[in-house]
Amino acid sequence: MQDRKSFSDTVTLNRQNRGKFYLFRLKITSNVNIVLDRVTNEVGMWLYVDTNGNGVIDANEKIDSASAYSNSPGTIKGILGADNYILVVQEQGGNTNYTVTVTAQ
Repeated sequence: MQDRKSFSDTVTLNRQNRGKFYLFRLKITSNVNIVLDRVTNEVGMWLYVDTNGNGVIDANEKIDSASAYSNSPGTIKGILGADNYILVVQEQGGNTNYTVTVTAQ
């Protein structure tokens, strides 16, 4: 049985801070669940795999995206291989707080 790993972050997005990047690495293929919630305005998130390991989002590295609204969390779920990943969270509708939780199992 694999260990469950997770991290969570709560952030305020505004004019001076419109987005945040999260970098994480999976050492083995894992079932990943990413939840973006507790927002008051629309917030988008985009998941990329850093296939060449340069720490930069390149063409063709996007895996999935989702948006969260005040009445509906955004969710990205899937089985991801061992690799480096970049998660981008960005405000889409104005100032807001948010919580993002990434769980791999």
